[in-house]
Amino acid sequence: MSAMSAMSAIVPLSLFLVSVSPIAAELEPEDGCLLQKTNERQLLTKEEQGPVPGYYLLCGPRCRCAHPETLKEGPTNAVECAAACPTSSATPWLGFTFDPTKLPTGPECRCCDNLEIVSPVTKNFYLYAFTGEVVTTLDGKHYTLLSQGTFSLWHFSGLETELHSEEVGTKKLPIDWQVYVHYSGHQSFTKGLLLIDKSGGSIRQVLEITSQDWRWKARKGNGDWRVVDNAELISIPDGKDYVTGFDLGTVGPRGHGGHGFPNRVRFNMNTKNGKSDIAVMSLSCRPSHNMNLQISMNRQSDQQFVDGELKVARQSLSTLQTSTDFEFSVDSKWQKLGGSEQAASYFQLVDTNQTSVASFQSQGCSDAEKGLAAEACSKHLGEAHGTHFFEDCIYDVCHGAGETQAELAAELLAVTKAD
Repeated sequence: MSAMSAMSAIVPLSLFLVSVSPIAAELEPEDGCLLQKTNERQLLTKEEQGPVPGYYLLCGPRCRCAHPETLKEGPTNAVECAAACPTSSATPWLGFTFDPTKLPTGPECRCCDNLEIVSPVTKNFYLYAFTGEVVTTLDGKHYTLLSQGTFSLWHFSGLETELHSEEVGTKKLPIDWQVYVHYSGHQSFTKGLLLIDKSGGSIRQVLEITSQDWRWKARKGNGDWRVVDNAELISIPDGKDYVTGFDLGTVGPRGHGGHGFPNRVRFNMNTKNGKSDIAVMSLSCRPSHNMNLQISMNRQSDQQFVDGELKVARQSLSTLQTSTDFEFSVDSKWQKLGGSEQAASYFQLVDTNQTSVASFQSQGCSDAEKGLAAEACSKHLGEAHGTHFFEDCIYDVCHGAGETQAELAAELLAVTKAD
């Protein structure tokens, strides 16, 4: 299916893209509150505020984050307020509000540990949110993710398959596929994926991959992990019958980019009419870098069985361009979910790398930097200019991912077109 299909969800780098629509249109002003993209701050004059590197202006004037919030004494401008409200694993703050009013009390800085908007208020508060990564749902809603940790990305359940059985004639089994994702750092870069098949009520097969070494690992049931470097159908039969499987494959000679790993996973089930693919996951990555992925679904009617970050009709996304996705956050440890100890240790390492987080926090994108990022993305993406692939590529390259991200975006686009 084409990457431009309205039924796919993409996750370039650490972000989940859904190959659907471009960034959502701007919202109209309401009660003095306006959602804005980083480069659009017409509401603020130079005398009031300037750009805050690494942050979005979420709304203003006369809007603020809901309680709880923490008052900070001393900051005289938004940049100083941002420094007083650092975003790190040691604090819950996701952004800040700043009132530049000089009278009667002077500038006021408050750190926010939520991004719920209160509007209108009596003062000229402007709400800033820390820059995260872009996610696009299956129905095309585009938003910036502001979270780190493990999340339910795509959960397919509620559909029952009917198949011919060699043992009992006709057999019916419920389908249950779960895809977990792990984001690291306040840029929410994708560092790991866990695919679990619980069709029929128990764990059948599991796939795992991380950006540490970019090699698939598989296990059947509760068996031992093993590395899978080539195309293979990962499946446990139900008696003598094939029911479901993760069909690993490689698109292009040795995979696009010549790196040799399986870069496509088909979520396949058996039916009375034979095998059928429900969804296809396409990937691109480099070891020790970040992941790009896209999930495409073949039938729109199957979207009703999808939960997780990529689900359709997420009402909260109709008014926000940012989200913490707390409703899809997973508290259980990676190992408890079915993942490996090795992956869990790797996430602990990258999650606590505060030097990396701090570098992202202080980094903004000037017009010149955006221009250089656009050149790098044009070099590798070519005909994709103007698509969501291209726009997300600029964002990632400009926020520290480097030109490698442009190469990965081009590889992902090629894989989705070839599939």
